[in-house]
Amino acid sequence: MSTLSTTVETTTKEEIKLSPKQRVDLRAGLKEYERIQEQIHLLEEQKKGVVAQVRKIRESLGVDSIKFEGFGCTNVAGVQKSYDKKKALKDGVNLDNYISYKPKKAYEKITLPGEESSSREDE
Repeated sequence: MSTLSTTVETTTKEEIKLSPKQRVDLRAGLKEYERIQEQIHLLEEQKKGVVAQVRKIRESLGVDSIKFEGFGCTNVAGVQKSYDKKKALKDGVNLDNYISYKPKKAYEKITLPGEESSSREDE
């Protein structure tokens, strides 16, 4: 028989004092990050257009993969495998026996003003 558990996420807010130099440095760093994110977004949109153009050419040739002057273009059509927890529980499997935890690499999470999703910046 499986057991149900509840997970609760908590957040602690702490007010800190920043020196004038820290405020200036932090603001400059975050503004620079925002500027770079805007450039990345524009480049990603341009890249999508180029990918669509190359895909159209590859498809017009009727091939799934093409190599040209060292470049490669391949249609990658994958299948995602997933674990059906509901079916496992229905079959009487105790999920607690199959759960393991591995530590992940720490990263900085920076959220821009007005942005709900955040980006992950590996150190």
